[in-house]
Amino acid sequence: MRFVDCPGCGGMRVDYELYVTSDGYRCEDCVAEKRRLDDMAPETPVVDIRAFQEAKLQEALAENETLRARAEAAGFVHPEDGSEDRYRDRVAVGRISPAAHRFWWLVHNAVAHPLIAVAPRRPFFRFHDWTSRKLHGR
Repeated sequence: MRFVDCPGCGGMRVDYELYVTSDGYRCEDCVAEKRRLDDMAPETPVVDIRAFQEAKLQEALAENETLRARAEAAGFVHPEDGSEDRYRDRVAVGRISPAAHRFWWLVHNAVAHPLIAVAPRRPFFRFHDWTSRKLHGR
């Protein structure tokens, strides 16, 4: 839950209590006051911010599925089994020793992922991809 200032009245509101109007985000009190003063026509649609956020989420999920389909069409298929199974497969074929796998797993997950989380910059993504290649014995 995040608190924000309503741009209309300056009152502190929970972010999902704001509504999308033609002139930006407004709280319910501001919307009612604007209607009362006839600054906003009664038929002007007011969209609940939760519905707006849900629509954006669905849009992002659809885009993610499109990207996943493109990756699969390009030949990249992420296995559905867990990392333990992938670890056993890599070690079994001699791509990486168990000690090297533990080391690169630690570097990849304890260093590369937090770097991306703190500062999502190109060098950190490259570092992440490099540690991933090392982790996978490439």
